[in-house]
Amino acid sequence: MTFLIRERQTLNLSGFTLIDFLMMVTLLSILAVIVPAVSLPSIEEHRVERTRSRLLSIRRAILGDPSAKVRRLRTEFGFLGDMGRLPNALDELLNAPSGAGTRVQDPTARFAYGWSGPYLDTSDSLVEWTKDAWGRPIQYVVGNSVTATTIKSLGADGVAGGSGVDADLVIQIPPSATRFNLHGFVTDAGGGVFTGTGLVFLNDLDGTGHLASPASVSIGTAGYFVFQNVTMGRRSVFLTLPHPNPTATVGPVTVTPGEPHLILPARQLEAP
Repeated sequence: MTFLIRERQTLNLSGFTLIDFLMMVTLLSILAVIVPAVSLPSIEEHRVERTRSRLLSIRRAILGDPSAKVRRLRTEFGFLGDMGRLPNALDELLNAPSGAGTRVQDPTARFAYGWSGPYLDTSDSLVEWTKDAWGRPIQYVVGNSVTATTIKSLGADGVAGGSGVDADLVIQIPPSATRFNLHGFVTDAGGGVFTGTGLVFLNDLDGTGHLASPASVSIGTAGYFVFQNVTMGRRSVFLTLPHPNPTATVGPVTVTPGEPHLILPARQLEAP
């Protein structure tokens, strides 16, 4: 009798355990189907945000941070300001291009220039700056004086176009963000209209992080002068005036553009 009771208890216990096990397997099978379907969109959306943030960081590395200012003047111009051109490839933001000048503070030109990267944070070894969050290469196409430079990811599907998480992510750098026209006036000693003759020289970069030979323009009517398509960044100008004799040189004086077109009366040019 005792044996029979124990046998029944064991059978009852075994039967309950088997049912419980089967229910657990069924539940796990259902969850295995449902959970990926629920969490997949959020994972892809997170990758979209990571990629968008990466593209914006690349843009900031190229152009600098326009909100970084001292006494209301911009202090950061990124790779463009240091080299005098846009990078030919994203890797140039991480590794100095061949022949690039090293960072120097030029006492003659009165501003610093030369490659001073990396321009992107390399402290996290898991971040691949040349790839999006899906591990695909970020597309980078340099524009010209008319077309914008583009930094692009093809989204979750890796195919051009699409919508939602599959939509392309595109950050543009318009030509107006890379070049500016420098307008100015030469004034006489008393701050009045300059009526003499002379030349205005511009210190700009040659695209390799070195100082280019100064470009020059003649002083026009009412002392007006203009340099077109100056690379965005800290630059300097100086004057040579044939009168009084011998030739007088004024400057150089640093120029820090805060907008694409800058009106710069010469009497207000003061070294920082």
